[in-house]
Amino acid sequence: MNRLFFLKIKNTIVRIEKVISIDGREETNNSQRYDGSYKDVINAINIAKKNGIRIWLTYVITKNNAHKADYGHILKVAEQFSLRVFFQPVVDYKNCGLMSKE
Repeated sequence: MNRLFFLKIKNTIVRIEKVISIDGREETNNSQRYDGSYKDVINAINIAKKNGIRIWLTYVITKNNAHKADYGHILKVAEQFSLRVFFQPVVDYKNCGLMSKE
């Protein structure tokens, strides 16, 4: 869920857990998502916590972050905000470059 969509719907959410994706340290996350996305994720977490919205994090493991994934960093973010985190390998292998195109 991206930050802009989150801001639009935050007042309509009632006791539903939402998932926010974070794909590594700031530079890794930004290269995998968009420039500035890491700060947007942290901002969305703060907004959710401030408004009592239950969230958890997901870390999508791809070819771009598997070799340099900083799991410790993600766990620290989860601990800092008292969140659960789910490490998930990407499932659409054809479109992320993990499978041969042959």
